[in-house]
Amino acid sequence: MRAAMRAVGAFHRSVGRSFAAARPKPLRYALLDVDGVCILGGAEIPGSAQALAKLRSSVRACRFITNQSQEPCSVVQRNLRGAGFHVGDGEIFSALRAARHFVKQRKLRPLCLLSSAAMEEFRDVAQEEPNAVVVGTAPEHMHYERLTEAMRVLQASEV
Repeated sequence: MRAAMRAVGAFHRSVGRSFAAARPKPLRYALLDVDGVCILGGAEIPGSAQALAKLRSSVRACRFITNQSQEPCSVVQRNLRGAGFHVGDGEIFSALRAARHFVKQRKLRPLCLLSSAAMEEFRDVAQEEPNAVVVGTAPEHMHYERLTEAMRVLQASEV
């Protein structure tokens, strides 16, 4: 019986060491989705601004991410600040910003099927004689003429 108890004790100690070794390292960075985590319908999700303030004290940096493509990062930042979040410049990463980075890095000239607000992200991107297409949530551009134009750009593109 004693041998069995010693074996069980040894097992528990080894499991305890395994769990201790498997403990995750402290967070260094935090990525937070904007819609549904921080705000919902333009309003703060109750307690999320306070939770973010607490989280900021324990990590090196926070970034806010969003896949929405109707508004530029400046509008997302303004909305977050209006909901009580402290959001610094450059802390928001969006689908639009990723597309802009991709286009600029490859020196593409996109035909942008984006809302007029979203076009702010592309104001410094050359768009004459397009050789690429960027599509976002822009129902006003989802019609035969604009989609035909986009298809022609893609068919003619050598990129």
